[in-house]
Amino acid sequence: MEVPKWQIRRFLAFSVGILVVFAYVSCIAISKSNDIYVGGLTFPYFSDTGREKPASYIFSSFITLASIALVGFSILQYQYMKAWNTKLVYTNVLASVFLFVAAFCSATLSIVSSNESLDIHFYSAISFFVLTTLYVIMSFVQYRKLMFEYDEFASNRLARNIVMGCLFVFFMLYIPIGLSVVCDFEFLSLLDCIDEEELGAAYCLDLQNEDEPGFTVLYDYTGCLTENHLRSSTQFLTIVSMMTWIILQAFDPIPQ
Repeated sequence: MEVPKWQIRRFLAFSVGILVVFAYVSCIAISKSNDIYVGGLTFPYFSDTGREKPASYIFSSFITLASIALVGFSILQYQYMKAWNTKLVYTNVLASVFLFVAAFCSATLSIVSSNESLDIHFYSAISFFVLTTLYVIMSFVQYRKLMFEYDEFASNRLARNIVMGCLFVFFMLYIPIGLSVVCDFEFLSLLDCIDEEELGAAYCLDLQNEDEPGFTVLYDYTGCLTENHLRSSTQFLTIVSMMTWIILQAFDPIPQ
């Protein structure tokens, strides 16, 4: 019979992955169907799809729920690894801390939209991606150690290697390489917002940039479409890879 807390750990792993992926796909579908402005991109950034109502309700609620579940999972994951191998102290602590802090970054970016504070949302998002990727790396090291010690971990070996490889490539293209090749983000001007995009004067003025009065807080990616499409698509693939890794952990064997 399974120990109840391992059942909870399994449920949380599934919940985090499903909630995040569902929120992403739903927000993209809503933004497309409602013709929400996403900076001129065909495949938008996640934050831009969850910026406006009604998608913002899904974005904020589902990502917040996923963040809460991630906090619980990080605690139980630490206990899980400790139950299998007490020698993996440093990697276990680091992995748990990375994931725990990443959960708070995720909650912050879900609550504070890019319309409300570009800096808080942006740096929370970057921190979430970096910390979660570091967690996966630490977790990968842990599982490789367990694979050599316990036959129970052999079944998911190929899947973990594939997901780890995909995450590494997508993350590098999204953040280190992507940020180095993309041009500086430009704000959508008030005139373009009202005349060209036809978003409405009241809406555009409500999103007027306080630091640059002639512009809105909305980003205009049209000056660098190829590079931004590279980043937006690899952002999606990075998220899917991270969530797949967490869901894989739901299939871990139960400690004896």
